[in-house]
Amino acid sequence: MDKNLEQAVEQLSKGVAPETVHVLWLTAETLEKTRELSDSYSLEIVDLTPESVERVKKGESTVLQESPVAIDRASLAAVCREILSTLLGKVGKDMDPEVLKMLEGIDWDALVDDHAATLAGTRPQEFLNYIYDNANGADPDTLSRFIFPVLSWALRVFIGNAAKSKAASLDQDSLEDRKYGYKPHCPICGGDPVMARISETNFNGSVRSLVCGTCGASWYWNRIGCPYCETNATRDLRYVHDKDDLDHRLYVCDHCGEILPTVFEHEDEFNRTPDELELVKLGDLQMAYEAGQEKPLN
Repeated sequence: MDKNLEQAVEQLSKGVAPETVHVLWLTAETLEKTRELSDSYSLEIVDLTPESVERVKKGESTVLQESPVAIDRASLAAVCREILSTLLGKVGKDMDPEVLKMLEGIDWDALVDDHAATLAGTRPQEFLNYIYDNANGADPDTLSRFIFPVLSWALRVFIGNAAKSKAASLDQDSLEDRKYGYKPHCPICGGDPVMARISETNFNGSVRSLVCGTCGASWYWNRIGCPYCETNATRDLRYVHDKDDLDHRLYVCDHCGEILPTVFEHEDEFNRTPDELELVKLGDLQMAYEAGQEKPLN
C-alpha cells in the first residue's frame, strides 16, 4: 500500500475502537484501488462557457449539467465489479454465506443500464436514486452497506479527479467575489456535503470548505452557518469533540438536528489526509455522540 495512506491510517487509528481501525484499513485499500482504476477510466470535464460558469456560481445549475460527462455503461459495470471484488476480498470470509453469494451474483451489466450511465455523468445523485428504485430483490441493508458504496466509489473513478480540479478552479475567485453568496450544495454535481474542512489562508483567515458525498469535490462556503437548513443563528450552532482530539469535531445544528463532521486541518492540500479516511474517524466520533457520550467544546 502507498506509504502516505499507511501513515494516515496509523495516525487516525489512535484512540479508536478496533472495528474502526478495520474500517480505516478497508477504506484505504479501496481508495488505493479506485486510484489505480482512475488511471484507466478517469474522464475530463470540458471547460464551461462564461455563461455556464455564471449559472453554476449562482446555484442555478451544476457543472455536470452544463458540461455532461459520457460514462461508458460497460466500463461503469466493470469498475463496479472490480471495486466489489476488492471489498469482498477483505471482508467476504466473515460474511453470511447467503449474503456473500448474493453479492457475488450481482449482474452489474443489468443493474447499470443506459439510463443509469447517462445519469451518472450528468446527475450523479439521481443515478444513485435510480439504482435504488431499480435494484429488484436487494434489501435496503445490502443496498446501503455494499451496493451504494460500490457505486459511489465507481463514480469517483470516472469523475472524481475532474470534479476536484473543476471545483478548485471555480473557487479561485470565490474568496474575493462575494456576490455569489456561496451555495450549500456541490457546484459540480449538486450533491449534499458530508463533511467540512476548516483551513487557514494567507490573506482571508480561516475558511470552511464543504466536501460532497457524491463526487468528492469540495468548495468554499460560509465559515458560520448550517449548510443543511442554512441558519446562521449562533445560539443553535455548536461544536462537540473528544477532549483529546481538537482536530476532529462535529458541527451540531440544534435548529434542524443535522450534524456536519468537520476537520480542523494543519497540513497544506498536498499533504492532507484523504477525505474518505477522515470520514471514518469522524464517523466514530459521531456514533459516540449519538450514543450520548457528548463532550462539549468549552
